[in-house]
Amino acid sequence: MYLRAVVLFLLTWIAAAAYQHQKPPKSAKASVIFPVSGNVYPKGYYHVAINVGQPPKPYFFDIDTGSDLTWLQCDAPCVKCTPAPHSLYKPKGNLVTCQDPLCVSLHGPGISNCRAPQEQCDYQVDYADHGSSLGVLVKDSFPLKFTNGSVVTPQLAFGCGYNQQVPGSAHLPYVDGVLGLGIGKPSILAQLRDMGLTKNVVGHCLSGKGGGFLFFGDDFLPKSGIVWKPVLSQSKHYSLGPADLQFGGQATNVKGLQIVFDSGSTYTYFSSQAYKGLVSVIKGDLNGKQLKDALEDKSLPLCWKGAKPFKSIRDVINYFKPLVLNFTNTTNIQLQLRPESYLIVTEHGNVCLGILDGGEVGLGNINVIGDISLQDKLVIYDNERQQRLEHNLQEAVPLPGACHHKGGERERRNCRSPKSNSKRCRVVSGEMAEVVSLMDIDDDNDNSHSLKLNSKGKNVVVSAAPSDSKATPWVEKYRPQSLDDVAAHRDIVETIDRLASGNRLPHLLLYGPPGTGKTSTVLALARKLYGNQLPNMVLELNASDDRGIDVVRQQIQDFASTQSISFGAKSAVKLVLLDEADAMTKDAQFALRRVIEKYTKSTRFALICNNVNKIIPALQSRCTRFRFAPLDAVHVTERLKHVINAEELDVPENGLKALVRLSNGDMRKALNILQSTHMASQQISEEAVYLCTGNPLPKDIEQISYWLLNEPFTTSCKRISEIKTRKGLALVDIVREVTMFVFKIKMPPDVRIHLINEMAEIEYRLSLACNDKLQLGSLVAAFTRARASLVAAAK
Repeated sequence: MYLRAVVLFLLTWIAAAAYQHQKPPKSAKASVIFPVSGNVYPKGYYHVAINVGQPPKPYFFDIDTGSDLTWLQCDAPCVKCTPAPHSLYKPKGNLVTCQDPLCVSLHGPGISNCRAPQEQCDYQVDYADHGSSLGVLVKDSFPLKFTNGSVVTPQLAFGCGYNQQVPGSAHLPYVDGVLGLGIGKPSILAQLRDMGLTKNVVGHCLSGKGGGFLFFGDDFLPKSGIVWKPVLSQSKHYSLGPADLQFGGQATNVKGLQIVFDSGSTYTYFSSQAYKGLVSVIKGDLNGKQLKDALEDKSLPLCWKGAKPFKSIRDVINYFKPLVLNFTNTTNIQLQLRPESYLIVTEHGNVCLGILDGGEVGLGNINVIGDISLQDKLVIYDNERQQRLEHNLQEAVPLPGACHHKGGERERRNCRSPKSNSKRCRVVSGEMAEVVSLMDIDDDNDNSHSLKLNSKGKNVVVSAAPSDSKATPWVEKYRPQSLDDVAAHRDIVETIDRLASGNRLPHLLLYGPPGTGKTSTVLALARKLYGNQLPNMVLELNASDDRGIDVVRQQIQDFASTQSISFGAKSAVKLVLLDEADAMTKDAQFALRRVIEKYTKSTRFALICNNVNKIIPALQSRCTRFRFAPLDAVHVTERLKHVINAEELDVPENGLKALVRLSNGDMRKALNILQSTHMASQQISEEAVYLCTGNPLPKDIEQISYWLLNEPFTTSCKRISEIKTRKGLALVDIVREVTMFVFKIKMPPDVRIHLINEMAEIEYRLSLACNDKLQLGSLVAAFTRARASLVAAAK
């Protein structure tokens, strides 16, 4: 919900209403997908951008499955509003009246604050932290693009909030309002269902590294391999009934927890008695471990510190054990919470417990599963069949990949649908560790539906049934299967092939930017060498998953020291493929050097990384190094055309050029953008590609550059701010694209150098989360000075 860090449950709706909805058609099959932004820490919330009004304007909505009403801060005029990323919504005489049935559903039948049927429908929503929103119900256009290619603009009712009361200690999300996705009739979901546009189904996948996706409708419901958990029919929330708590596989005295799922809560909340029991169990288990209380860290009530600051959650997971909520009102249904699902690492380098005392915020016996415990899981709330337990038996439908804003990290291949070996949850960057089932929770004890596979060093639950090729991400579907298929770097590929064919294969160190074919080359080589014996002869690990010394001493050394079984393979030497080796700690790298020396006769090592400078010299010296440069436009274009023809896509020339340009020589990125744009648009035009990735269009950059070079300071700031808000652009993307534009125009070298240097400083400050408005002013000021220098040079 809107006021975070405490559970924001709806206590009262004060209003009255009526709503004559359209009769839904017999089958509403379309769905809508939204990219998600945000994280648990440090932001404390996840949000989606949705356009509202005519002309459409973007607003950021906090995702909240714990309340029904969607509302925006609005200028009615505003009595009290909180800081928000966009200007206030302005109603245009589109009030919902008291005679509309939606007004009644807000408060309940037989209760009305209206003196006349034509009066406006007022609402007030109160939250458990004593915050509130007061306003009126309005209707306006919500342009929605459905997965079947249609664009519909329904008139939906939502709250126009002109008075928000905020408790002094509340942590405010930087959003414009709340997207209520609860069970009640006032929700956007229920309204869309009544109009026959979608089924009343919502799903979300919230990444532990930030971002994810949200969808409405049932297009993406897997039809097999799923055990559904019924929602209690008498509850007003997504309540799953009682559950007992296990810690480290052992039963505890914490039993009968009434569980509610609420994406509007940053953290998970247990009732006071259950919280005290959990804390006692955790503290008892930490006795003798090298963790001390971090009383000085006020990020959360209970924090610990180590001998040195922790950098990520992976540094602390070995200190803590997994939690399991075992639901007692159904058989063999559990929710597993690994340490990542209940801990955070703060900016101070300490680890804190992300499960809080619900008694302190007035929750009583309700136990809330918040965002921290919903991360890296696909959760689907099926309001069409919430009353019964289902075992779906039909063929699965692919889950969505979501268009998402850019990021600097290589994307992971670990978000898996029940019938797909590697379905992405994000397109360009980030990680989604696994799909846990849908509202519904995975039945971890039912082995008839799933099996354990090892992928990139992780255990991931996937379906035992044959995979559906349509569900496969194109980056995997079209990965080169042989060395002849590798798109570029023919000199490197042929050299490695000659060495392997002559039984002279050295240890390899392949480095360069992501998406340039490093992993594909080694995997293609392994297929050639080992054929159907590949699973026995190759160990594939991702160092970013397990980057400590233990993985070297255990998995790698155990594999290298065992006898080879190579019937039918061309080589008896085994292969260890270590991806993202630059993520390994120095201690792990030194240990790996010793293992390489010890087992050289029986094992070859292929290290893959982006930054070779992070590999210790002692390890580099034992490998033959090959640098994979970014792919040129010709190779990217050829490969894209191959995929476009194979998938029979409608891609005009400008769309293809946009894909090539945005890929920056990264084939993986190009394919991800192509697939995600295809999911959102039937024709993959230039505009569709830029809209999907969130990048500014070239014509927008030209317009912005014109303002910077010709308009006065105030005018430039105003116009750039307007286009940035209207199109939902990120200032850092504008700075990067304008920098590239500066390289193209004629300008004295000294002026160009000084201008680019200033823009580099602005981009760096933006990466540190400095204020956007100040950095926009710095950008305009830099061009104002450059313009003055150009005028002086002309004189």
